[in-house]
Amino acid sequence: MSVSRSIRDDRNRLFEFAGAPRRVVSLVPSDTLNVAALGCAHLLVGRTDYCELPAEIVSVPSVGGTKNPRIDDVLRLEPDLVLANQEENTRGDLETLAQRGVRVYVAFPKRVAEGVSHLARLARLFAVERAPEVRDLVRRAYAAVREAEAARAAAGGRPVRVF
Repeated sequence: MSVSRSIRDDRNRLFEFAGAPRRVVSLVPSDTLNVAALGCAHLLVGRTDYCELPAEIVSVPSVGGTKNPRIDDVLRLEPDLVLANQEENTRGDLETLAQRGVRVYVAFPKRVAEGVSHLARLARLFAVERAPEVRDLVRRAYAAVREAEAARAAAGGRPVRVF
């Protein structure tokens, strides 16, 4: 039984999903890693030239670079979702994909905590948020953010040099 879910991207656009996406193109190397970390690498049907990790996704077809994906190659893969980043991908490419009927989920985390929140939203989008290993991954990530914030407070508010 598939569960309907509503998720907003970082552009505050609402996406309605009847079930988890099954054909995903990632135009963002960090999101390719995120998808794999969530146990969903098998859903990737396309990636960029720069998405080289984890090793299991190297056999997934490349659609070009982050700034210059081959739109026709993306479309040929018939994705039901494209993962993009506001800073890493060009607006024109993302708009072209959207105009061609592709769902383009745009992330734009600017702080570490926002990156963890993005990971948690991806887990929900892929319907794996309740998997014990995913819950543990997100919990550990938020714990690391809290530890870094505590270290910063202990240092008198000075930035933490390494996260």
